[in-house]
Amino acid sequence: MHTMKKSMAALLCAAMAAGCSSNAANSSQNSSTSSQSQTTTESEASSAQSSQTVTTPASNVNAVTELDHLYAFSWDLFNHTRDENDNSLMSPFSAWMALGMMANGAGGDTRKQMEDVFGLSVEQINALANSALTAASADEAHTLRLADSVWIRASESDSILDSYKKLLSTDYQAESFETSFDDSTRQQINDWVREHTDGLIDQMPVDLSSTTIMVLLNALSFDSAWQDEYEDNQIVDGTFHNQNGSEASVKMMQSEETQYIASQGLHGFTKPYKGCHYGLTLLVPEGDQSLDEVLQNVEGVKLLQDLKNSTYSIVHASFPEFTLSSEQSLIKPLEKMGLSLPFGDGADFSNLSQNPDLTVSEIKQKAKIEVSRTGTKAAAATDIGIAGAALVEEEYTITCDRPFLYILSEIETGTPIFIGTVENISDEVTES
Repeated sequence: MHTMKKSMAALLCAAMAAGCSSNAANSSQNSSTSSQSQTTTESEASSAQSSQTVTTPASNVNAVTELDHLYAFSWDLFNHTRDENDNSLMSPFSAWMALGMMANGAGGDTRKQMEDVFGLSVEQINALANSALTAASADEAHTLRLADSVWIRASESDSILDSYKKLLSTDYQAESFETSFDDSTRQQINDWVREHTDGLIDQMPVDLSSTTIMVLLNALSFDSAWQDEYEDNQIVDGTFHNQNGSEASVKMMQSEETQYIASQGLHGFTKPYKGCHYGLTLLVPEGDQSLDEVLQNVEGVKLLQDLKNSTYSIVHASFPEFTLSSEQSLIKPLEKMGLSLPFGDGADFSNLSQNPDLTVSEIKQKAKIEVSRTGTKAAAATDIGIAGAALVEEEYTITCDRPFLYILSEIETGTPIFIGTVENISDEVTES
């Protein structure tokens, strides 16, 4: 187990050790396309590809397989939460962390069903979670911040197993609070969420009804400038063609990128953030099909794997500034993914409490993302209520002036932090 944890931490931190694989290539944004420039870019691309090979050892089969299961879960959850023809935003990573805490309290068939949906054992989930927390805390720039907490109704404290509380504290670094579950508790929870989401989320719709004995919370925030900042002359007026047929006036950010991605009828580019540990990938349909038509046939694991295998080509990129927020229940999407036992009479949380009648009453997530010329700020919080009872060969122009998919991810491993779509933009702040 120690070896596997160490391997996953190495994968999640790989970009920190190796640097930005496309950093030097991106520095050619403002240079000419002379033969000298092309030769330099080819050399940089070769070096970057070599860097990727070193930081993802072929012998680490288990770690790669575990990441594929994380990809599958992330895409399936996004796919079951998004509304066709409308904007969408969710953080599969925040949901995954909160559900990991929940899985540790499950027993019997409930535990097995959760492992089936994740594609991983609870022990593997814990190791991944612990590695992610360790990697985030080791990042001196604090680009991605992760926090977990468990809130216990004081009168039910004795029924919660010490082994469960200890595990959350150890593997999830979860803070533990015993409170009265009244209005003051709601305020305390909101204060905690606000603190750990950099103020982007100030209220959570937590269920503190009389039957709720515990609330599990994950919060994360992301804040980073772009690796290559936009100059004033790179911001131009543009028109975004909405899915509903209308048009919106937007500010388009234009740049020259070098990470071109094509996958299953989508193509686009990745724009790295400062330090190049994370990047924002934007993808539009290659043909005349709508974004929703293409997404219906996308295989999520392959798409997320393809993020790590970009082609080093010149991309004349442009996309709009946008702000999106969302609030949604995750119970129905999870039920569609095959997870049903935690929400009904057959729930088994024998590893959490001595109470045999516990069920999950609600799983909610709020998320917000602000993408602008200076960089990106994003945050998400997920709460679970538990109740009793390469080579430059071509040039491309990618203009995201129509519905597009975006994925904010850790560059080296492709781990998705946020996934969403922009399909309609108004002249005011856009919310979903």
